[in-house]
Amino acid sequence: MILILVLSTSACAAKVYGTVYDWTTFEPVAGVTVECNSTPYQTAFAADGSYSLILDSGTYLLEARYADSRGLHHSAQEVIEIGPDGEFLIDLLPVPDLEDDQDLIADVPNIHEIQDFEPDGTKPGGTLDTIILVFASLIVIAASYLMVQKGKKKDMGSLPHDLEEVLEEIKHQGGRMNQKDLRIKFNVGEAKMSLMITDLEDRGLVKRIKRGRANVIRLV
Repeated sequence: MILILVLSTSACAAKVYGTVYDWTTFEPVAGVTVECNSTPYQTAFAADGSYSLILDSGTYLLEARYADSRGLHHSAQEVIEIGPDGEFLIDLLPVPDLEDDQDLIADVPNIHEIQDFEPDGTKPGGTLDTIILVFASLIVIAASYLMVQKGKKKDMGSLPHDLEEVLEEIKHQGGRMNQKDLRIKFNVGEAKMSLMITDLEDRGLVKRIKRGRANVIRLV
């Protein structure tokens, strides 16, 4: 009886797998922890960005966390529904935590502290030097904020090979195609395809149009 129960449980199990991507480079992130609130609780360490879990049918919460080279923490949560068997491809895209984002901006010198003293240590007297310091501080704050928000600048030059393939497929279909059909065509998860379309949009090559619950991608 016990053997039959074990075999029945194994037959209902499904494989959940995918890749954790960096939100700025769209590349797999190494050294990510993926957790699932199953019973028992499961934790997978994605050394190369790829993870795999075995789950029974049900509804679960997937979580991925990591910290980048600047110490900025990223996290992603995805509620998933798993059927009785089969394989489920679920990619994850962790985004920066807002609290850490504000901590990095807080490291910029306070403009009021800079205004309190002139370069020689004396109090300001409405001189030209004070005005220059104020404007210089504003520039530093603005530049630091943009660096934190955008990370490194995207390469707007030659397209990566995977983006070229997506663009060519849209052209082949007459310049317009459903995002779901693109995902099926290239056998990638929803998160990965969404990232690729966003990259093409940023380059001014395509436009994403919302039609009901679906997205239509057309060439610009």
